[in-house]
Amino acid sequence: HPSLGAAVAIGTVIASEAPDFDYINRIKGNAAYLKRHRGYTHSIPAWFIWPTLITLGIMAFLPHIPWMTVWLWCFAAVLIHVALDAMNTFGTQALLPFSDKRLSEDVLMVFDPIMFVTQLTGVVLWWGGFFAPGPLFAAIDGLTIVYIAVRMAIYRRLHKRLRSMFGHPHGCRFSVMPTLRFNRWLAVVE
Repeated sequence: HPSLGAAVAIGTVIASEAPDFDYINRIKGNAAYLKRHRGYTHSIPAWFIWPTLITLGIMAFLPHIPWMTVWLWCFAAVLIHVALDAMNTFGTQALLPFSDKRLSEDVLMVFDPIMFVTQLTGVVLWWGGFFAPGPLFAAIDGLTIVYIAVRMAIYRRLHKRLRSMFGHPHGCRFSVMPTLRFNRWLAVVE
């Protein structure tokens, strides 16, 4: 279907941002925003609600597209957003309503400039007509996965080093957090 590509592109862009629509809570102040941010909008029910609402919205304008294809791409975009949020210091309550525990791996920063610049470069190369979007973003997203895997390996190595340096005293916690510099991390022992 000729409109499918546009529908998927529009749907995935909206779906990749939809979990952060809780930004509206800033109206109630920073405390209310921080308390609710990355809560129910990132929860298990929201994983299904966002793609459904977005797909229905797109179908209002493009009723003859294969809706399941659009829904699956939107679902993937929501899951990727939630997974990336769970890899940073602030984390997310992705397991709501079953658990209110905040999942946080401290592998990525809340804003990762390397990932941002890489994706932005891809958009510029695509819009400039230098590369077709499919192969371009397959390569960029593949590199992003490798980047995240490297960050995870560094995180685990540093965490292991802290445990070996300080042992396992009762009640002691270790945190390793990324910084803007790729090879510089912060360590906290509580």
